[in-house]
Amino acid sequence: MCGRYFIYKEPEDQDLTDYLRKLNRYAGMEWGFTLPGGRRVINARGESAGERPLFRDSFAARRCAVLASGYYEWDHNTPAHAKYAIRARDRRPIYMAGLYRMEEDKPVFSILTRPVAPAISFIHHRMPVILPRDAALLWIDPDQNPAPIMARAIDDVAAEKMFSGPEQTMIDWEGEM
Repeated sequence: MCGRYFIYKEPEDQDLTDYLRKLNRYAGMEWGFTLPGGRRVINARGESAGERPLFRDSFAARRCAVLASGYYEWDHNTPAHAKYAIRARDRRPIYMAGLYRMEEDKPVFSILTRPVAPAISFIHHRMPVILPRDAALLWIDPDQNPAPIMARAIDDVAAEKMFSGPEQTMIDWEGEM
């Protein structure tokens, strides 16, 4: 995942409407954990984030779900770097697994990634960890053990049902979100 997601609000999108109506104090998070020297780390590997010093504490106790309409990916194997928008087939919001922490009294987050679904591997080798709807609430609960939730999301067969083709610029996700 290169690092862009989008929110496209459709009038019938009640999940997104409810979410936007209930914004809490972390809704204005900045994207990326800051390293010494100022470089931002916007993504972390879901398979190992719990073991990495930069993400270990957040993996254990500060997890978030990044609600989006979808995410963008660029095919760097084409001369024009074709841009693909990847979203749920039913166009409902997706929940990307994230981690957050406080930096200088402001919340920052990183999105967790996983190996890409084979159907879209022609675009990139990683994709965000997409949480099934029922797992999103468990993921953000600090009393839950994150390891089995992450393992389930990484192995989720819905990711294998991505619909794509090189001629498309919109890729729709098929499966439970």
